[in-house]
Amino acid sequence: MKEEILKILEMNKNGIINDAEAAELLATLQQGDKDTKKEPKAETAEPLEDKFERNLKSGITDFVSTVLNKALGDVEKSLGQKYGDNRFNLSKVEQPKGEDFSFEDNSFQVANVTGLELKSSRFCENSFNASNAKNLSLSDSRLEDCSFNGSSLEEVMFIGAKVSDVNFHGAKILKLLMNNSSVVDVSFHGVNFKGVDFLNQTKISDCAFHGSNMNQTQFDNCMIVDAKFHGVSFKETTLENCSVKDAELSDVKLIGCRLKNVHLNDVRVRGVVLENQEINSTEEFLKLLKV
Repeated sequence: MKEEILKILEMNKNGIINDAEAAELLATLQQGDKDTKKEPKAETAEPLEDKFERNLKSGITDFVSTVLNKALGDVEKSLGQKYGDNRFNLSKVEQPKGEDFSFEDNSFQVANVTGLELKSSRFCENSFNASNAKNLSLSDSRLEDCSFNGSSLEEVMFIGAKVSDVNFHGAKILKLLMNNSSVVDVSFHGVNFKGVDFLNQTKISDCAFHGSNMNQTQFDNCMIVDAKFHGVSFKETTLENCSVKDAELSDVKLIGCRLKNVHLNDVRVRGVVLENQEINSTEEFLKLLKV
């Protein structure tokens, strides 16, 4: 019956039938399948047909979503560890976990994405609009050509990952850990950071930060190259054992920030305001920015 289920789901995905019609067809399919079975085998686990009937009672949308997840699980190997070209609207999505995985060309509209764990994988060409991504982990993986508009990232971990050509607009980034990773050609526009750590040889290059707020953000043993910070507010932010090269700071506010053992090379500073000073080094931040 798996082939019939997949065919119905494909028709629903392509807009040939709506959710209600898909649910009706799936219910009819499972009823017909039950009628053809004279002596059902006893199973310790709940039969798939009973799951269909139980989930149907919880609503058409939840029912279709449940069957879709089951079907994807059945054919995951035949898909060559690829999950893509999906559209999620007003959804709660618990995504697959895996290694050597391809998660690409997915669109999330007012959706919640949780528990994505990928290793040595690709997370590419995905768009998030008014959506939330939480408890995500990418190890030795690549996040490329993605956009996060009016969305939030929370409790996210990048280990040995590469983030490139990504746009964040009006987004929130909370409790993010980036360890031994790289951030290249990324734009942060109107982004609120809180509890974000860039650690252990993480490199930030060719990036732009505009009208953003960094609160309790830590840069430790990392490198910042060819970066622009315009209209950015740093609060209780720490830079330690870092190298900053070919960077531009304009209309920037530093509130209770700390700098220690930071090497500055070709850093252009204009319109920087210091408040609640804590700085304490790199020559008291070049004698309080008289560079």
